[in-house]
Amino acid sequence: MSHRRPVAVALLALVAVSVAVAADTAGHALAFPALEWKKGDLVELDGRLGYDLEFRPEGGEVTPNTKLYENDAWIATVRVDEVDTRGGIRRGVAHFPSGGVRPDRKEYDQSLVGARIALDGDRWSEAGGRGRPSRDVTEWLRDDFMRRCLPQARLEWTRALAPKAKVAPGDTWTADAAALARVLSSTWDCELAAEGAEATCTLESVIELSDSPVAFFDVEATFPMRVAPRRGIGKRLRLPKKAALRVTLRCQMGLEGRLPHRHVTAYARYWGDATASTPGRLNISLHAWWGCKVTDWMPEPAR
Repeated sequence: MSHRRPVAVALLALVAVSVAVAADTAGHALAFPALEWKKGDLVELDGRLGYDLEFRPEGGEVTPNTKLYENDAWIATVRVDEVDTRGGIRRGVAHFPSGGVRPDRKEYDQSLVGARIALDGDRWSEAGGRGRPSRDVTEWLRDDFMRRCLPQARLEWTRALAPKAKVAPGDTWTADAAALARVLSSTWDCELAAEGAEATCTLESVIELSDSPVAFFDVEATFPMRVAPRRGIGKRLRLPKKAALRVTLRCQMGLEGRLPHRHVTAYARYWGDATASTPGRLNISLHAWWGCKVTDWMPEPAR
């Protein structure tokens, strides 16, 4: 009997694994629910935006005037006090436990850490935080966080990525390239055309996270790029008609609940012709991520 018991246990384990595999290989209806924020909600938002642009003139060298490197990375705990008609945050408070900004060719500025701001429409004001934002961080709060990060925080545009039929791991489907072109153009301050764009999704898996199903899938997309990112050197660059930005998205999308987990990481690359005062080669490397999840704690304001 002592020799039979391990065999029986092994068979039971094999059956359990087989059932789990069968469940994951079955078709999934991936419907991404709207985020229904309400007064009193506490949500943790996180994001990053990175630019790396380098222009090499024909017969010339790369100089500081032909290179841009910028990035921000941040986490914000947001208390929702009022929502607008579109479901976004109309009024609330945001606390930044970590984060920083690196403007073009400057040192990484972490004066964002400990900042606490009151949100009122498209305006903000300091609200008793322990951090004191520098001039560069103040400009980032005004130009990037309030105008770009916060409006995109619910990741509502990701609902356009859902397949129209059930899919199993390994299956592919066509995404709404126009929706992606709009949000990525805004994110990276460039101009991507919806016409001629292509975007294909591939499901990796659907697993349980905190007792809620989450879909993991990738998106591979190509967009005709009419205008390069306008920051720094991008303001003076002209692109050929064939210029195309290649984008990869890695997505985690909760499938249930009023406040489902969402996280998207985006990578983009262009290496090709461009013209400033002279022709040359342009190297663009872009990175972004967005995250949103429920939390249950926000620190008290500084005394």
